Amino acid sequence: LTSAGADAVPAFEAAAGGTNTPSFSVLTTGEVAMTDGVMTKITFDTERFDNGSDFDLANNKFVVPVGGAGDYVFIFCGTARCTANALSRFDTEFRKNGSAQTGTNMIPSNIISGAAGRNWDYTLMYSDTLADADYIEVFMNVNGDSDSSTKCENPMLSGFKLIE
Repeated sequence: LTSAGADAVPAFEAAAGGTNTPSFSVLTTGEVAMTDGVMTKITFDTERFDNGSDFDLANNKFVVPVGGAGDYVFIFCGTARCTANALSRFDTEFRKNGSAQTGTNMIPSNIISGAAGRNWDYTLMYSDTLADADYIEVFMNVNGDSDSSTKCENPMLSGFKLIE
C-alpha cells in the first residue's frame, strides 16, 4: 500500500520478496522408540509437503539445495512419552552437518526437567543461516526410569527459507 500524500487515494502494489522455497513438513505417523538416556535420531515416514524436494526422507534430514543458501527456520513438535510415571527429562538437538547446535537461536528442551510425569508435549524452534549442501537433522533423548519404555510420539518437523 502506498500513498501519494494527503487527500490522495492509496495504491495497492504487489508485495516485495520471493517465495518460501524450499519448505517442507514431515512427520512420523506413530512413534520413534528410544533407549533411555541415549540421543536418538528422529525418523520420519510421511511428507506432508516438500516444496523443492530437499527433505531426504530416506536419511531423515533436510539438505540445502544448490543456490539455496540463506536464513532458515525449523519447528519440531510432538510428545515425549514414558510407559511409567517416570519421565523426568528430555533433550532435543538440532544438528547442523552432524554437530549439535546451541546458542540464543535455539530454544533448548533441557530446560524442561524436574517433577516426573508420563507425557510432555513440546514445540521447539531453531533458526540459522545455512550454506549450500548444509544439512539439518533432529536428535532426541527421553529419560525415564530403567524399567520404563521411552519414546517420541508423532514427531513433526517443518522448515522453510525466509523470504529475502
